[in-house]
Amino acid sequence: MNGALYLIGWEAFKASGKIYNAPDKSFGLLMDRWHSIEIETSEDLALAEFAAEKGYLDLAAWKE
Repeated sequence: MNGALYLIGWEAFKASGKIYNAPDKSFGLLMDRWHSIEIETSEDLALAEFAAEKGYLDLAAWKE
């Protein structure tokens, strides 16, 4: 899990204690490593800056 966004009904979570209780009813979007960088440390930030500087990420939408 990368913390992007998870939606689950509270009652379903209470009943199972799991986020992915029914895999056949779970949907996700596979994200490559460059679009799934969690920034929690200064090293994470340096990696994100590197990815942006080297063009691994398209930041055009953020620059408008």
